[in-house]
Amino acid sequence: MLAGASDVRAQIARQIADGAQNQIRLRSAEALGGGKGAQDADHADSRAARHLHVFGSVAHVDAVFRFGAEAVERSLREWLPRAVNFFGPPGSGFSYDCLRFGLKSKDNQELAELYLMMLEKRLAKVGLQMPPLTPGYPRAIA
Repeated sequence: MLAGASDVRAQIARQIADGAQNQIRLRSAEALGGGKGAQDADHADSRAARHLHVFGSVAHVDAVFRFGAEAVERSLREWLPRAVNFFGPPGSGFSYDCLRFGLKSKDNQELAELYLMMLEKRLAKVGLQMPPLTPGYPRAIA
């Protein structure tokens, strides 16, 4: 490993975690509709931010340092369509019922788009680009 690489990795991880924590707090308060839920979100947000720091953003930084940017991009091209399709088809009957009964607050397509937006920001912070995907469900590499 290059000298000082762990220092750079730690600095990038801190910057990512700081920005991510603010985004999580805003989205959680919005999803819970404000009020008491927003106060409850304070505790949930801090746990989610720690989880994101350990298992989300930092993992991309570590993967680039350990395996190289090309290997990470190759893996993204292989696994990203599967990850996005995991959210399911937009507008399914089951998704509609979950929305109607308040079991979830967003449709599958909205969740997939949110996931892609967050992943794209994380990848940009480590100098990687999101592979192009086909529009609509099921997604594939374009």
